[in-house]
Amino acid sequence: MSVFIDRSFLLRMSPKLGRFSKKKDDLYNFRCPLCGDSQKNKLKARGFVYRKQNDYFFMCHNCGASTTFYNFLKQVDESLLKEYQLERYKNGETGNNNYPKPEFEEYKTETPKFKKALELPTIDSLPEAHFAKNYVSQRRIPETFYSQLYFAEDFAAFIQSLGIEKENLHKDDKRLVIPFYDKDKNLIAIQGRALGESS
Repeated sequence: MSVFIDRSFLLRMSPKLGRFSKKKDDLYNFRCPLCGDSQKNKLKARGFVYRKQNDYFFMCHNCGASTTFYNFLKQVDESLLKEYQLERYKNGETGNNNYPKPEFEEYKTETPKFKKALELPTIDSLPEAHFAKNYVSQRRIPETFYSQLYFAEDFAAFIQSLGIEKENLHKDDKRLVIPFYDKDKNLIAIQGRALGESS
């Protein structure tokens, strides 16, 4: 219904638009009232109103203005704008929103299936002088979290043991393993943090 309303109001304001003409169905051309179009050549008309889905839009190929029909009407004819708003309101549409409200489908991702506990040594179980424990300490991570962080001597082998195909992982690449949990404390992801130079 909004296309019919937009078209009727465009035709009502057409006497104010210089060199107004209908190029084809739902495409109208006229001199841009926002920039005045070409001052040297009064025959140039580079303003267009066109249809996109169920609404009209304005664009000028001279000044680059591009807007909804509502905003165009607001700049060109304030008195007609009030009637336009009322007409759209009567049809259950808001005057300043030419876009249909999108319908969203619920997006569901499949949660990765991991074992409940990672079969890796935790940081708190490592010897005090272990370089991974020193790394975590230097990063100022509180000791209360050491039992929730893990160390993988060979991160590539660990990833393969989970049944995950991952390219570009190198053998014997030592990493700090950081688990991620959902709100129900289910393990949903893991991250391997390189502890030194790693390609």
